[in-house]
Amino acid sequence: MIKLKEGQKVLAEDGKLYEIEKGDVLKEGTLQEAEITPQEFCDEVKEIFSSYFPKSFVQASVSLHSMGNSVYIAFTLGKDKSEYVNGYAENDPMLHKLMIHEVTKEVQFEPKIELKLLTGHLSVLPEDPKYHYTDYVRVWRKISGTPEKVLLGFEKYIQKLYDAVKANADNMHEQNYNIKDKL
Repeated sequence: MIKLKEGQKVLAEDGKLYEIEKGDVLKEGTLQEAEITPQEFCDEVKEIFSSYFPKSFVQASVSLHSMGNSVYIAFTLGKDKSEYVNGYAENDPMLHKLMIHEVTKEVQFEPKIELKLLTGHLSVLPEDPKYHYTDYVRVWRKISGTPEKVLLGFEKYIQKLYDAVKANADNMHEQNYNIKDKL
């Protein structure tokens, strides 16, 4: 018997994809775990992020290069250039850039992948008066494993980031939008 997690997708012998409901137990050999493609991974990332920050920008794409394929993810609290201070995304208090390098030439994931943080934190006003400009709230932890496990880790991270934005909404630099409207 195989115990599957709620929401996990499996491919049945009949070729159909099924989503597991809480507590489902299935006989071994009747189902196999569905492999998620990099493009499906990107679609899931967008869906997860948008469920927490529906009025913010998110980009997730598969990059095909001669030096190696990768998945690139970027997101900000602002929605577009008009909401960034002076029109630069780099001025957004929640700018994040992430990458996965473990994509094969056949545009499939390797068995184990790692979601790497290239840049990202939450910029807030400092509590200590010795600092003049900014302080950072960091909630990132290394996320690695199967693509499905990495998606679960990404969702946990976005939840922590959402909680950090909510807790610090009154303690952030003024933006071209109301931060509380983004929650």
